[in-house]
Amino acid sequence: MDTLLGNEQKAKKLCDVIGNIDIMKHSILARAFRGELSTNNSDEESALELLKEVL
Repeated sequence: MDTLLGNEQKAKKLCDVIGNIDIMKHSILARAFRGELSTNNSDEESALELLKEVL
């Protein structure tokens, strides 16, 4: 019985982790579509400037 309860608790924790990953994915995608993502390297050009060069 203890093994079953332990497995159930592990499964619940995994479900919570998966839920958090889904929330993070949605957050990252939303920020990407708003143009809020960038690199941490200030020496690199912004994606917008690179896109202007390509076009």
